Amino acid sequence: MKNVNTSKKLKTFGLTFLLLGFIGLSTVQAQPTVVNTPTGSPTVVYEIGVLAPISGELAPLGQGLLDGVRAAAWEINRSADFGFNVTLNIQDSKAEETAAVTAYNVLKAAGCELIIGAAGSSASKAVAELARVDHIPQISYASTAEMLSNPLYDYFWRTVPKDSLQAEGLAELIDEVGYTDIVIVHRGDDYGTGFGDSLKTEFRGLGSNVSSQISYFPGTTDFSVTVSSIKAAVNAEAIAMISYVIDGGSFITEVRNAGIDLPIFGTDGIADASILNASETTATIVEDAQYTLGTRPHSFGTGEGKFDDFNASLQALEAAGLAYFGGKISLFSDFAYDAMMVGCLAIEEAGAYDGELVNAEIAAVGKGYIGATGNKTFSSLGDVTQSTYDVWQFQDGTVKAVGSWSSADGVELFSNFVDPEDFELKTTAPGFSILFGLAGVAILLFYKKRTKK
Repeated sequence: MKNVNTSKKLKTFGLTFLLLGFIGLSTVQAQPTVVNTPTGSPTVVYEIGVLAPISGELAPLGQGLLDGVRAAAWEINRSADFGFNVTLNIQDSKAEETAAVTAYNVLKAAGCELIIGAAGSSASKAVAELARVDHIPQISYASTAEMLSNPLYDYFWRTVPKDSLQAEGLAELIDEVGYTDIVIVHRGDDYGTGFGDSLKTEFRGLGSNVSSQISYFPGTTDFSVTVSSIKAAVNAEAIAMISYVIDGGSFITEVRNAGIDLPIFGTDGIADASILNASETTATIVEDAQYTLGTRPHSFGTGEGKFDDFNASLQALEAAGLAYFGGKISLFSDFAYDAMMVGCLAIEEAGAYDGELVNAEIAAVGKGYIGATGNKTFSSLGDVTQSTYDVWQFQDGTVKAVGSWSSADGVELFSNFVDPEDFELKTTAPGFSILFGLAGVAILLFYKKRTKK
C-alpha cells in the first residue's frame, strides 16, 4: 500500500451524491418547442433559447440540465428583481455539431436573443461560430474545452471553468495518490483531445511519465483495440480517462473484463449517477467502477451563494410536477441555473431583449456575482476566473465527494477517501463457476459411460 496523505487538513465530508437510476429521456413526453413557465405580474415575456442534449451521448445528463434552467426560469418569473417573464424554447443539440447548428437556427428564427447551452464543447463551438456573426450571446453550462477560450468567440460565455485548469488538478490528484506512470485514454473530439493534451503536459511537468496517450472515436462501443494498447503499456500504473458517461461506462466494463485491475481516474465527464447504468448489467458496472475517482468543478452546498435559492426553485418544480429529474441536483444542473440567471440579469441591465446589448452587460453582471456554483466573474475571453474542484469517487453504488483541489491549496483528501488500490478485480463472470462445474460433471459422466461400454 502506498503512503497516501489523507490529512493535509483531515476532514469529513457529509454530502453524498446518491446514484439515481437512469431515467431515459425517451420516457419523458416529447419536448414542446416552447416550454411555458408560470408568469407573474410583468406583461413583457421574452423567449429564451436553450440547447440541451435531449438525445445523443450526453442524453443521461439532459434532464438534469433542463431542470437547472427551468429552476432559474421559475425563480425569475416570481421575482421582483426582473421586469419581465420568460419562456423557454428548448432544442436538442445532441452534443454534436450538426444537430447543434440545426437547433441554433431554429432558435434564431424564433427570435431568441439569448441562448443557454450547449453541453458538449464541439456543439458549443459550432454554435459560437454562428452566434458571434448574428450577435446572439451564448452561455454554456458544461462546455469546458480549452479551444473555446478564443477572442474570436466574443459572444460565448461559460459558467464552468475550462479544462486546462482541471487537467492541472487531475494531474496533481494522480500524483498525490502515488502514481508516476499512466495511460491517458480520451475521446477524439475537442473536449477529449484538448483535455488529454493538457493532462499529459501537466503530469509530465510533475516529473512523471505518460506511457501512452490513446484516442478513440466518439460513439465507440467496442474498446478492444484500446484495451490492447493499454496492455502494451507495461509500465503504466494507472489509467486516466476522458469520456462521457455512456462511452465511459462501456470502457470501464471492457477494461475490467479484460482482466486489467489498474486504478482508473476520470473527469467531470463521468462524475454522474448515470454512468453506473451505461452498461447492460448495472451490477457489473457498479462493481467495475468501484473506487474510480477523479475531479469535477465544485458545486456549492446549503448556505453558500445562491445554492438555497436554486434548490428551493428545483423543489418547487418537482412539487408542481414539472421537474424531469425528480427534484434531484445532477451534474451541471446548478451551472445551468447560473447560466440562465446571469443571462437574464444581463437582459435586465440592458433594458431590452437585444443580443448585442445583452452581451455587453454579461461581464458587468457576472463580476462578483456569487451564484449556486460560486463566483461568476468572467475574463475577457468569457471564462470564469475563480474555480475550485471536488475530488469524487465511486463507492458502493454512490458518488462521494472525497476531497478538493485548487491551484492555491493543491489536493486535499478527506477521511472518506479510499485508496483505489483496494479495488479487487472479479475473477470470473457471474455464474461462470457454476457453468464450469456443470461442464466438469458432464465430462465425467461421458467418460463413465464410455468405460462401461
